[in-house]
Amino acid sequence: MPKKLFSIVAVLKFLRPHHWAKNVLLALPLLASHRFDLRSLEDTFSAIIAFSLAASAGYIVNDIADVKADQKHHEKRNRLLAAGGISIANAALLASFLWAVSIALSISLLNVPFTGLIIIYSLLSLFYSLWIKRLLLLDILALSALYCIRIVAGAIAIDVELSNWLLAFALFFFNSLVFLKRYVEVKYAIEVSNDSLLSNRRAYEAVDLGVLISAGLSSGYLSVLVICLYINTDRINSLYSKPEAIWIIGFIIFYWVTRIWLLAARDRVEQDPVLFTLKDPASWLILSLVSVLFSVGIWL
Repeated sequence: MPKKLFSIVAVLKFLRPHHWAKNVLLALPLLASHRFDLRSLEDTFSAIIAFSLAASAGYIVNDIADVKADQKHHEKRNRLLAAGGISIANAALLASFLWAVSIALSISLLNVPFTGLIIIYSLLSLFYSLWIKRLLLLDILALSALYCIRIVAGAIAIDVELSNWLLAFALFFFNSLVFLKRYVEVKYAIEVSNDSLLSNRRAYEAVDLGVLISAGLSSGYLSVLVICLYINTDRINSLYSKPEAIWIIGFIIFYWVTRIWLLAARDRVEQDPVLFTLKDPASWLILSLVSVLFSVGIWL
């Protein structure tokens, strides 16, 4: 592969585009409120683009903060910054450019409150990279908040009232994923007997594995409970012609949460649960089934 082409590919990978899938969360308020008009779809798409750029800027800042640790990691040492493919100064410049474009897009295509949320997201991401990631449990809450901010931003982008049920579900569900991420990191460090990986700006130890499993599974199951409680509200009858389909979605999410934790215990989940999910055919099948049931609940 030509060196110039390799550099372009490496820079694109440096932006972690696979993580942009997380920004689909901005479409959840649109789906939950059934706002499928063209204007709402356009605004949601613009919001996803703006957040993707801001998120990439945050990932670059995180790589800058972790560059020394990444150079000692068996996989992360191949990242562009850790491998010396880009200087810290140029990486910071690239992050600043992406953030500026994100703000410009949000102001020109959306609204001021949405722009404010991008700024809040970016600041929280910065504080997480530089400080919060070292704090016990607060790092979990911060990462979950970054997920939930996306959902709030999606509601603001299309000017729709945000459902507290949706927000509660997201909080518990993403808490589960973040606990899973920490569990896999600690478990990997133990298996390779690498104390530097275990202690590197993380507040978790080997003895915490049991707590991480319990907290992660409990959070995932609480998200299912939120769905079950929501089904018993009067609001669901006004939004869904077949509420029974949402019941089935709850059971499917219960299955998926339990499955991914079992796979993690068997060392079959990579350090990033999102990346694992994107590569997992079963997860795509489950997502397709949930989409079908959601459609059935609305239109049949």
